[in-house]
Amino acid sequence: MSWKPLVSAIIPTFNRREMVSRAIESVLEQSYTNLELIVIDDGSSDGTRERIQKYSDDERFHYYSQENKGQSAARNFGISKSQGEYIALLDSDNYWLRDKLEKQIEFLRNKEDCDVLFSEVFLVNEHGNVLTKMYSQRFSGYILGRLLQANFVTNNTVLVKKRCFEEMGGFDEDLRYAEDYDLWLRFATRYRFVYHPYEVTYYCCEGERLSFNEEKVLEANHRILTRFFQMFPQSVTTREKNHAWSRFYKWQIESKLNSGKKPSVNDLVKVVSLNPSNIQNWRLLAKSILR
Repeated sequence: MSWKPLVSAIIPTFNRREMVSRAIESVLEQSYTNLELIVIDDGSSDGTRERIQKYSDDERFHYYSQENKGQSAARNFGISKSQGEYIALLDSDNYWLRDKLEKQIEFLRNKEDCDVLFSEVFLVNEHGNVLTKMYSQRFSGYILGRLLQANFVTNNTVLVKKRCFEEMGGFDEDLRYAEDYDLWLRFATRYRFVYHPYEVTYYCCEGERLSFNEEKVLEANHRILTRFFQMFPQSVTTREKNHAWSRFYKWQIESKLNSGKKPSVNDLVKVVSLNPSNIQNWRLLAKSILR
């Protein structure tokens, strides 16, 4: 492999000293070695600093500590300290397959028009046992229209040209949920995404995970869509915008039904009026009324 760009791996962590070592080692033990690892300790109080000091002998390892500001702020700080041509993101409770970067860099050869590469994950339990693969329809190219229907870009698999962050900004530090979706939507207005159809990351499904608070995630998605359409009104068609909102209200209705709550009349009207050709929306309307 003659082309070996420097990759900056960013790991934010907060009070996960029992897990972060696994994530760190999965980066430092990559078969692709032209990398740097930047760990941002977001105000941990559980002895994380002491636990990971042993990695300081590796010159590729860089540790920074800050007061608790949230993972978006931690990621942004890490990216600001990076020297690599590419940025790779990893949460401290997940970990990479050993050939993750090698496979992705090889895949990127002769793909100069790729700005954001994303791959697949294995879902694992807290013991590292593979539960299943994460199945979702993926797309390559200028994917904004598709991305407005679902976030299929898995954060812990990406390899992103650093210039994307320099040109479009980083994570929204006011968001505590779905901040990656906000980032990919903004990037999708300008950059080309390429899907790499191989598993490269072990994604842990056990323990406390922010993304499991569906109500908060829905609130964040509403805010993200509202602001996105305000910031980039020329980037989408009216049809794409309406379908995106219809998809959101469908999700919100299903969430309420699954929790035993009654959907609002406003949500039911919007889900069908914004995308009347979708038969699933009408079925959901009927199900809600008959429930």
